[in-house]
Amino acid sequence: MTRRILALDIGTGAAGSGFVDFETSATKEDPVCAGNTRILECGIVPNEEIKWRIPLWKDGVPAEVVFEMISSQGNRQGRDIHRTLLWIGLLSAVVPSNAPPPCYVLARTAAAHVAEMGRAGDKQVAQAVRDRFCGVGATPSQAKGKKGSPGPLYGFKGHIYRAAATGIAYVEGCRQEHPWEPR
Repeated sequence: MTRRILALDIGTGAAGSGFVDFETSATKEDPVCAGNTRILECGIVPNEEIKWRIPLWKDGVPAEVVFEMISSQGNRQGRDIHRTLLWIGLLSAVVPSNAPPPCYVLARTAAAHVAEMGRAGDKQVAQAVRDRFCGVGATPSQAKGKKGSPGPLYGFKGHIYRAAATGIAYVEGCRQEHPWEPR
């Protein structure tokens, strides 16, 4: 069965958000890879535009929406964290009633799952996503390709890798229905 996933790494309103819209037949037993997943669209856009992407789909089928959720991990939280949480709440409310309810994957859980290490940073997450779609050790230029001959991750940068990791972790079973409840 093919599923349509919209994975989001929400930033502050000014910074925009990374998104990956993909179709996959992957399961917990058959991990996400180039053979069973097709990336339909990706990008970094303002949060206001994400708001309009959630309910409208080209084929009329609502996607499963998954958000990368942040947690304090004992650190002080600044203004940007609160703005990001506000945006996650606002965008969660936009998911149509005929779509599956939104799900949330903690950022550290997604990174650890995809990169297969306890404390994975952005570089490790990006490499892990490239490894899944382009083979182990793939370089950014191999994964992205060029305009004339785009690679499987053409257009990926920054927050898009984190959104992809969130979507991969979600499909493979790392999810939390209600992020405010402890695991």
